[in-house]
Amino acid sequence: MRLKFYIFLSLVVSTISNSQGIQFDAYTNWMPQLSSYSELMNGLTKSEQLNISLRVYNEITPITNWKITVRIADDYKINNYSIPAETGLLKFNREIRQGNNSNLPVSIFSGYLPLSKYQEQTIISSENVKLENGFVRSFIFDFQMIGGNHLLTIPNGEYKTSYVFNLYKIENGVDVLIQTISNSNLVLGAHLNYNANFGNQSILLENGSNFFHFKFNSVNDIISGKSIKIKDALRVKTYNAHELIVKASHQDMQSSTSNHTLPVSIIQLDLALSNYIGGNNSEANFLRINSPIQLNNYDQVIATFPQWSSEITFDLTLTIPGNIPNLSGAKGIYETFIYFVIVPR
Repeated sequence: MRLKFYIFLSLVVSTISNSQGIQFDAYTNWMPQLSSYSELMNGLTKSEQLNISLRVYNEITPITNWKITVRIADDYKINNYSIPAETGLLKFNREIRQGNNSNLPVSIFSGYLPLSKYQEQTIISSENVKLENGFVRSFIFDFQMIGGNHLLTIPNGEYKTSYVFNLYKIENGVDVLIQTISNSNLVLGAHLNYNANFGNQSILLENGSNFFHFKFNSVNDIISGKSIKIKDALRVKTYNAHELIVKASHQDMQSSTSNHTLPVSIIQLDLALSNYIGGNNSEANFLRINSPIQLNNYDQVIATFPQWSSEITFDLTLTIPGNIPNLSGAKGIYETFIYFVIVPR
């Protein structure tokens, strides 16, 4: 079992306009760590990941109408890989009230807020709780990384970006910037630590198997169906007992020229063992292949191997059988993506 544990705390204090007596601070509590296939698919929340504090410590002209906005600097990135900005969500957790008017609530967004690298979004605002001497509040938020197929095709690592916060007063309907917090240490993102990605474990599509192109040019093609087989197409390298999961990106494929759709289940997928490299070649008998299967957008275990191996290579065949009613009236290009995933046992 491999475990990594992080404690990281960053504190950033804005120095812009502090002469007004307003202290606008934020700090973050690192990021969620996704270590299992379930977490990659379902996402994970980092509780109390963000703390924003606002304090007025001098006599200032009271500000009645004000707001705090957030955006993020970029997508969550590492090297040449990235996770889209909007897959990160903020959710309000709790508020700590002290000082003047602590019994009066301010407006805080509800639910989950998809973050944006382009657009500022209001997360806290008030039209009746004044920013004035003695105002002291902290706002704590959870951060969630949405799971899904977008996390299956990228390597382990810390995918991160930073927050940008603005504090505005609103005068006659116009936003007037008071202070900004923008610092690379205000980190958010996701640490992918999936154990099937360690070392040289991998799934490789070879010999042109990353693209299957079926052409139906006549009625006879529809009646007879089509099949494409690629030898030594799928190479699995892992030193764990594992399951091999397959799924399509969507349940339906839409025509490039109309609203007509075809279910991905019209495609049959078949694996066959081509080559086994391990401690003893007889161990290949422990391999269980569950095919052919009909594709769908949920997980299907297509192969299982109960012990260590160095490398297993499969032939891959995709088939669209003949006389499928769905093909009647189909025109244009229909496409989907197929994902293969190693899940250690």
